[in-house]
Amino acid sequence: YKRQELLLSIRLADNDLDGTLPPEVFEGLASHLLALDLSTSSLGGTVPREIRNAEALTHLYLGDNLLTGTLPNAIGALPRVTHLFLNENLFTGTPPSSLASLTRLQGLGLHQNGFRGTLPARLGRLRNLNVLYLDENELTGTVPDLAGLQNLTFVNLAGNAFTGAVPVDKFPTSTTRLLLSSNSFSGGVPAAFGDVAATAHLPNLQELDIKRNDLTGMVPDFSGASSLVTLDLS
Repeated sequence: YKRQELLLSIRLADNDLDGTLPPEVFEGLASHLLALDLSTSSLGGTVPREIRNAEALTHLYLGDNLLTGTLPNAIGALPRVTHLFLNENLFTGTPPSSLASLTRLQGLGLHQNGFRGTLPARLGRLRNLNVLYLDENELTGTVPDLAGLQNLTFVNLAGNAFTGAVPVDKFPTSTTRLLLSSNSFSGGVPAAFGDVAATAHLPNLQELDIKRNDLTGMVPDFSGASSLVTLDLS
């Protein structure tokens, strides 16, 4: 690896790779590797702490493998990463708060794993985040305040165990798709989703999915939600 000084991208996705992630990938290529795609294989083991050495990395795709264990705090030591997708693995534990250090992050995919516990409140610092996939985990507690993330358009928190009222006030006005189904949200459907005046908080919302929760009461009038195209309350 150390001799490949001009190698900027490695894409070995959709193969039958097995074994573990070699730490050498994040050591010998650390100074110049921009993109690493090892998704859709059979790689196992844990994410090596040597990942902190990949300072130039902007795109990391390790989804659809058999990776296990907890994510090391070292994952937050990638100052240039913009796209981080670790979906469809066997990760457990709580997502590390060090993720909030990835200030250039635009896309984050941790979906379809075994993450549990509460989300770090510091995720609200990811000002450049555009898409957030956390669906199909075992996350609990309330949703952190993401209202300050004015680049965020797509949020998928479906298939977890989030509680409390539907957090309409915790998402930014830029949100266009909000998927919150199959959680444990309770109370009524917030009038802010349908009321003409209150909809100013999510004026660009096009898709809302809050089915399979513990919601009660009356369904508000959605006639004032002029941007809404898809609504699922089943």
